[in-house]
Amino acid sequence: MEERKINQVIKSEILNYGENTSVRVISKFTRSKDAFLKLLWLVLLMGSTSYMIQRLYVLLSEYYEYPVTTQYGENVGQNIIFPDITICNLDPFATLKLDDQSFSDFSNKLDFIEKRFFEIMKDQWDLLGEPSAMNLIDEAFEEMASMSSYLLNLKKEHFQTDDCPNFIVDCSFFGTNWFQTRDSCSIANFTRRWNPNYYSCYTIETKKLIPSNSNIIRGISLLLNVGPPNVIPLIYKSSLTSSQARGVQVSVHSPGTPPDLKRGFNVAPGTGNIVEIVQKERTRLKAPHNK
Repeated sequence: MEERKINQVIKSEILNYGENTSVRVISKFTRSKDAFLKLLWLVLLMGSTSYMIQRLYVLLSEYYEYPVTTQYGENVGQNIIFPDITICNLDPFATLKLDDQSFSDFSNKLDFIEKRFFEIMKDQWDLLGEPSAMNLIDEAFEEMASMSSYLLNLKKEHFQTDDCPNFIVDCSFFGTNWFQTRDSCSIANFTRRWNPNYYSCYTIETKKLIPSNSNIIRGISLLLNVGPPNVIPLIYKSSLTSSQARGVQVSVHSPGTPPDLKRGFNVAPGTGNIVEIVQKERTRLKAPHNK
């Protein structure tokens, strides 16, 4: 008896699921009273299920049959697009001098403002005589006199100034055979830009270069003058988007695109660096994998 009750409960639950499911074929099959219609719906259900399983098997088979190949080497006889290069002089000397006031000047001015404030408010001693009001005023001036308040009041951007003279001392191009070409290269080939975080920047754009004898530019050599050390005491500021380190910030970017200087690299003064850039070429797989 108990086994029969369990079977009846299972059967009723299956029928309830079949009648209320969102799959219309199953609900039609369970609700239909005609034997022919039941058979028709059953055939349709089995056929659609078999088709979906077959398509899933085909898709998974094609996916795992995709070839995986990795090629290394250098293509010969193809035109290689030389990228645009942006160099920035990070030496604070490039900004001539610091316009921001020192911390001592800031404190002296704040003391003057505090004294002047109490002189103006001397007729309101009844209001200022309250302990709570005096505490708020003292806390406000103490907070303004802190180092964090001083840093918050510094200028967030430096305005454009003159750069170190003769920043680009020498410039040379190299062709496909890695020999120096006869094409002229000077600061005239660079476009000067100003960046509030990286100061004076120069960009050489490949679209403006016309190599002689149909040579392909494969490399460039630069000799830079970052200027003498700055003897003026400066406030140290450092963040992810700016730097006060002496040297040059370099950004290599696709032709015609703006430089991403914060993702570039730094070259220290008095050193020589050789940077090799590999151009990647991605191609789609052949049919039917390129659909």
